Amino acid sequence: MNAPRQGLYASLLIISFAVHVILMVHTTNHQLSKTRAIQGDLMTRQLADDSLTMLAPVDTVSLALMANRYTKRPDVASLKIMAADGRVLTTSGNAPTRSGAVFRKKVLLDQQAIGQIELTLIQPSIGEMIRTQWLPLLLSLFTHILLWLLYRVVARPTRREYLATLAREQQLQEQLLALKLHAEQAQKNAVLARVMANPAEIPKPAQASNGTHDNASGADIRDTALILRIGFVDPKQLLGTLSPGLARPYFSLCQTLLEQAIQQNRQHFDALGGKPVECKIVQPFGESGAIVSASGSNPQSALFLAQLAQLFNLLTEVVYRRHREIKRFALHTRTALAEPQHNQPAQALAQSLIHQVDANQLAVHLTDDQVLNLQQYFQLSPFDSPTDTQTREALLVTAMNVEGARFVSKARERILAGNKPASAHAAVQQSADPAEESEQ
Repeated sequence: MNAPRQGLYASLLIISFAVHVILMVHTTNHQLSKTRAIQGDLMTRQLADDSLTMLAPVDTVSLALMANRYTKRPDVASLKIMAADGRVLTTSGNAPTRSGAVFRKKVLLDQQAIGQIELTLIQPSIGEMIRTQWLPLLLSLFTHILLWLLYRVVARPTRREYLATLAREQQLQEQLLALKLHAEQAQKNAVLARVMANPAEIPKPAQASNGTHDNASGADIRDTALILRIGFVDPKQLLGTLSPGLARPYFSLCQTLLEQAIQQNRQHFDALGGKPVECKIVQPFGESGAIVSASGSNPQSALFLAQLAQLFNLLTEVVYRRHREIKRFALHTRTALAEPQHNQPAQALAQSLIHQVDANQLAVHLTDDQVLNLQQYFQLSPFDSPTDTQTREALLVTAMNVEGARFVSKARERILAGNKPASAHAAVQQSADPAEESEQ
């Protein structure tokens, strides 16, 4: 059991050590600057006093010997003794070309300048200051390493916390499995009810209710059908790297949520009365998402698919949050609704429109009559920055009316509140996915 967020803590320690080094170098440089100022003032004053007798009259030999004596100090870069007219009488120093702090002092005799002293003290570089502070820096590094090791020991979760995390993960797996089993049972009950109501239509309701999907090719979708395109928001291209063992359960979960959402939506519209909406899944969930179609001859088809898209986005948002809590793979979804326009099929329009939509959003590209119908139930807004003809004509669904929002909320709760079967725990042990991929 590792401590949580070790990488983040290590990054903070590295930043702390770097800041500590910078502060130590800055403090050392400040202290050395003050020391150089005091030393430079004292040395130039002493030089002025010592050279007074050698400048009147000028004794260059004595001045040179005195300059050599002063420049034996390792911190003196250069020393110049000049006459009153600026003529250099003698020079000396350890590093004449090296820069540093320059101190100047006039030599006065009876209030008259008879010469000038120019002293340059070496200013140490950053490397030299670090070499002088190697012991404090080494102790700081050792302290930060010790803090890192202590964190790995102290912050490591206890056995009780680790078991609690496993219990939460197992509980989530049980809830997802119970949801899937509940959806399958509800589909079977719906099939049985339709068969008993109309035995002559046994194949047709079974195909629609059990989610038996047609081929995803465009030839199986009628030209007048409305198309709801459901896609994943995958900015880091994680879908292409999924292993089959991780991809199949996740796509199966999304498929189950979609079928259950269709079931709840159909029951809602049946309760309202009117002509039933013929809705079917023509492409099951895969890397490219899913496709749902509805008959374009029914005026309620656009409302049915739009409400279905809103409900499904809410369901996948809950799944995404729960998967992220246990560090498992999940993605946001986005939806696009279109119908044939401008001699283009609805599937192609929905496919191109979905790439302009953000996470958990629904975009519609419909005729004016369909848009007027939707405006009674949804708040529609144009795209902020349209880039082509389609985005100028398409609209974003930004809100729902009170009745629709209440239904979507209750439907989401009903779908997610499936009863746990007795065999859920055993099934989890067999079908739980061990992968712990997460979106960074």
